[in-house]
Amino acid sequence: MPIYEYVCRTCARRFDRLRPVSERLDPPPCPACGTAATSLVMSATARVGVAAGGMATAAAEACGGGDGSCCGGACLN
Repeated sequence: MPIYEYVCRTCARRFDRLRPVSERLDPPPCPACGTAATSLVMSATARVGVAAGGMATAAAEACGGGDGSCCGGACLN
């Protein structure tokens, strides 16, 4: 289940909920004031598992050491 971020239109508190996709538009009650006047908001995304060249470096090493060659139809440089 994905995590969705909501904002309360009454008290402006932002909060998140782990919910099924089918329930994402059903307004959950605000944990601060209890009202159901909440809206789904677009939240920022984060890159997970990529540090200091992480995925790009691993892919380059798996496909010939990162010398600019293509691997599986996708060039690495």
